Amino acid sequence: MSNKMLRGTMLLTGANYTSKILGLLYVIPFYALVGNTGGVLYSYAYNPYQIFLTLSSLGIPMAMSKFVAKYDALEDYETKQSMFKTGMMFMMVMGLVMFLIMFLVLIG
Repeated sequence: MSNKMLRGTMLLTGANYTSKILGLLYVIPFYALVGNTGGVLYSYAYNPYQIFLTLSSLGIPMAMSKFVAKYDALEDYETKQSMFKTGMMFMMVMGLVMFLIMFLVLIG
């Protein structure tokens, strides 16, 4: 395994842990402010939101970055741009579809 790849993996792992810790830091004071009832109301909205957020991305950003990096290394810039535009369009459509489903099902 190359040193660059190991460093990138460690950086992503550290960023993931930092994100989880920062996400935990606001929850403790939030529950202290709103109490148990407010926490339950928050979870009613947040849990479905998290599921739809996960479904809307489906790992596409990571796959897209791998393909863009591959075609950039091969100096096939036309294919790289095409992959990037297609991936962005797919993510936008999936985000819109998941928003509409969540809005219409949960609100309507």
